[in-house]
Amino acid sequence: MSAELISKQTAKDVVAAVAALRAAVEARGITVSAVIDHAEAARGAGLSLPGETVVIFGNPSVGTAVMAADARAGLDLPLRVLVREVDGGSELVYRDPRALARDFDLAAADATLATLSKVLDAVTDEAVA
Repeated sequence: MSAELISKQTAKDVVAAVAALRAAVEARGITVSAVIDHAEAARGAGLSLPGETVVIFGNPSVGTAVMAADARAGLDLPLRVLVREVDGGSELVYRDPRALARDFDLAAADATLATLSKVLDAVTDEAVA
């Protein structure tokens, strides 16, 4: 896994980990924009996929500063965390927002990217606890 991707393991199943992640996000007043259940979509297509859900969330008062610095950053915002089934538990995977500075002109948003990184670290730590 690349240094930009951060992975955290938990004994919780995907459903419980997603619920814990959503609770940690919402407790901070951050809006959950979407929850995409890839496994459910696969079942709907007659296919099989282990538990795999993406939770997309953000706060426009924070993310807008990043997109104002370079609108292309909207490709990776709002933030998202993949929760996937692994070895009797689950894994939370997300891209470190500071890595966006490599792909986009975000020098003016360094502090905001660091804040986003701290928020992702905190909510995922809570979700896996």
